[in-house]
Amino acid sequence: MLTITHLKKEYAIEKKTFCALNDLNLNFPKVQFAAVLGPSGCGKTTLLNCIGGLDSFTSGDIQIDGKSLLTMSEEEHNSYRNNYIGFVFQNYYLIPQLTVLENIKVALAVRDYSQKEIDRLCKEALKRVGLEDIANKKPNQISGGQAQRVAIARCLVTNPSIILADEPTGALDSENSLLVMNLLKELSKKCLVIVVTHNEELAHDYADRIIRLKDGSLISDEELIHTENKESSKRELKRSHLSFSMTSKLARRNLLSRKGKTILTGIANSFGMIGIGFFLAINLGFSTYSQNLSKASASTLPVVVTAYNRVSQTDKFNDKNASEEYPDAKEIYPAVDLNTEYSYSHNYFSPKYLSYLDQLKEEKIVRDYTLNYGHNYSFNLTTEYPTSLDGEHEGGIGKVQTTITSYNSYAYQASLPYNIFHVLYGDLEQYDLLAGSMPTEKTDLVLVVDKYNAISFDILQALGFYNSYDQEVEVQDKTLKTKVKPIQFTDIINREYKIFSNDEYFIDYDTIDVADANGITRNIFRYQEASLTQEFYQQHGTSLKIKGIIRSKRSSPLSILSPALCYMPSLQEELMPENEQSKVAQNIYKNLVFAKPDDYSSGVVLNNFVAEIQAVIDEYKNSKTSVLPTSQFNEVFERYFRYYPYVAKNYFYIGFNTFLNDCKRIGANLIDEKLLGLNLAKGTILQETIDEIQELGINGEFDKAYQKMISLIAYANAYATITSLVIFPVDLQTRPLLLAKLDEYNKNENKDESLALNEKEQVNYVAQDESTLLVQIGELISLISLILILFAIVSLTVSSSMTALLTSNNVLERKKEIGLLRSLGSRKRDVIKLFEIEAVVVGVISGVIGSLITFGLSFPVNAFINYYFSRYHVGTICDFTFYHGLILVGIGMLVGFIAALLPAVKASKQNPVDSLRSE
Repeated sequence: MLTITHLKKEYAIEKKTFCALNDLNLNFPKVQFAAVLGPSGCGKTTLLNCIGGLDSFTSGDIQIDGKSLLTMSEEEHNSYRNNYIGFVFQNYYLIPQLTVLENIKVALAVRDYSQKEIDRLCKEALKRVGLEDIANKKPNQISGGQAQRVAIARCLVTNPSIILADEPTGALDSENSLLVMNLLKELSKKCLVIVVTHNEELAHDYADRIIRLKDGSLISDEELIHTENKESSKRELKRSHLSFSMTSKLARRNLLSRKGKTILTGIANSFGMIGIGFFLAINLGFSTYSQNLSKASASTLPVVVTAYNRVSQTDKFNDKNASEEYPDAKEIYPAVDLNTEYSYSHNYFSPKYLSYLDQLKEEKIVRDYTLNYGHNYSFNLTTEYPTSLDGEHEGGIGKVQTTITSYNSYAYQASLPYNIFHVLYGDLEQYDLLAGSMPTEKTDLVLVVDKYNAISFDILQALGFYNSYDQEVEVQDKTLKTKVKPIQFTDIINREYKIFSNDEYFIDYDTIDVADANGITRNIFRYQEASLTQEFYQQHGTSLKIKGIIRSKRSSPLSILSPALCYMPSLQEELMPENEQSKVAQNIYKNLVFAKPDDYSSGVVLNNFVAEIQAVIDEYKNSKTSVLPTSQFNEVFERYFRYYPYVAKNYFYIGFNTFLNDCKRIGANLIDEKLLGLNLAKGTILQETIDEIQELGINGEFDKAYQKMISLIAYANAYATITSLVIFPVDLQTRPLLLAKLDEYNKNENKDESLALNEKEQVNYVAQDESTLLVQIGELISLISLILILFAIVSLTVSSSMTALLTSNNVLERKKEIGLLRSLGSRKRDVIKLFEIEAVVVGVISGVIGSLITFGLSFPVNAFINYYFSRYHVGTICDFTFYHGLILVGIGMLVGFIAALLPAVKASKQNPVDSLRSE
């Protein structure tokens, strides 16, 4: 069965060669009890190690069932130890973390047995050695004799062909020594038992054969009892590997036995996880915040196209200005304002342009757009005012002064509507509904309140919640329960207003005849405001009702809706064109009468007027400026025109401010279509317009000449019924695309031929990057994230080092366990797997601890940021989620795996013999 031929084993010790076995030749039958005797260092243990495949040999050969160990691969060596060999060591080598039964199971864990089969075989083995009653005890709870019998049970459970026992009684008393020897003697009846011992007496009492070695050489080979050399049945070298369940159990038991060190290592390693956790949480928090801010800011940062744009001119000294940053020159440079010259360019909001915006809405680039008629527009809004708070003045139906402004600094700067009654615009998702419902119909109104649920007393009074005689002091709460007497939501919801068109509200009063400077009689149309009786109020106008009360959300970056009463865009779309076509709006230009100036001397008045205008134009042409001389034009116009108000009054105004304001109030369109979209400061347009006025006067077409003059002065004063067009992008990310699309419109690059336009139909805008603050916040968060990443990298490096150190220490402390596993047939990769599992478990612990700490710290971090930066409505900026915890656990596992790889591989490569000999 076992044949040893010319076996030689040499060791290199300090550059010298030591021969442990020298030309050894032995043959062993299938069944025998052989004792190997000899002094210490004679090669007895080395012989067992070579037979057992634990140690290599220098030369010669060992054959088992005709198969040479020299030709076996490493995998076959593992299988050979597991299938053929059973080791019984002097020091037992029981794994302290496992129970007696589990120690025996380790031997079968490398075989493909079911758990049920393993339990049965292990219990039978314990029963054979008479220790079934201590199956659940730990090695430190049993005696030496019991421990050795457990080791024998672990040996015989694999049903080995050869049992190799190295000094099995060396650490036992005489009684236990006899028990062990009797047990081995019994086993030798079915297999080959080779025992190394110093005890001559025991050898003679139990052995069938005594082999004596000295200095590695065979001295004698004496067969005390003849054993028949039967033909042995060859065993198949089945592939052996340590099962995952046993590997996991070994790892788990080891970690539990050192749980203090394991937890401390996990906590230390968790600092790296915390850094990564904060990085992930803050990145997600800021990403969510920036997305919400982007969406919300799409309403608060719209593209506003004003009716007239101030177009800056390029300065010819631009290249002379200071442009180099941090120059080395020993001189300073005066900073020159390069944008002191500008002109106004009119934007023509043509149907083509609005159609183009509708197209962008369909493409999800524009969410909505709003036409702003300015705070001067009067809506002829009425409501019923209450009795005064002191009861001395009765209420009644009255007109709401909608031209009063509800100041909002941002709306004012961005040219958004900000009077107390204006169109509803922006993203309503950025507002909380406090009462009622959101508006859906054109007759629905909403009341906007500030974050304190407040609206100024003056605005509430103007909107009809107080009598015009009421004073602020009268709303003080005398009971001191609150600061002021509040208005209940129930008193606001469904409150009614009536809005009247111009033709309904302005009633023909009379006409008066006024002679103009050319001696032609002019008809001045005068109107009277309707008497707001109950009968008139009930029979005319459109009824509007407050349907809801809204307030800006805490998370909204900016509230662009001022505390005011807001109406639906659909109401504006119907009412404004109707008012523009009303009689009062169509006739108001006739109330501006061409008159002789007070210092007029002689000549044709119109000619003198044109001559004075021409003088201004000539001076403008000869000047180097590009600024339109509007003030000089106005001085000439004011000398030649008188304005008679459209509401019946027996006086007139000199100047145009009142006239233009009245025109805006009723929505009159004064601009000749031929002028729309043209820049008076560009080319010969201004000259051509004056020449046309003069020609009309020469031909006696004074009405047309007046209209042309009024259109010119209104255009020069930036008059427009629509003061601005407010375009809301879907979000900030689409804002640059929106600007590009607006530029594309002006370049006339549209494939749609219906949108083809000429130069005067171009719509120019001045758009600043209002998202700078968001970018700056993003850069700050990126900097914080970078710092956290650096912290995490340093921490992970330390964590990896600690894990590697822990694994290395583990290897040093468990060398005998490694040797035992290898002697039982475990592969190198099984040893690697064992230590990797332990490192990965430590990684899981560090990931869990890091996740819990990061999650716990996120609350004070968020509270701190929201407390000190409350005006930004940051919300959850440190947003640590469940999947972040999974990521940290995964990173912990990966770090543990990588950090433990080198020590684990190093452990697997250790010589099993050296491992077993370690102390």
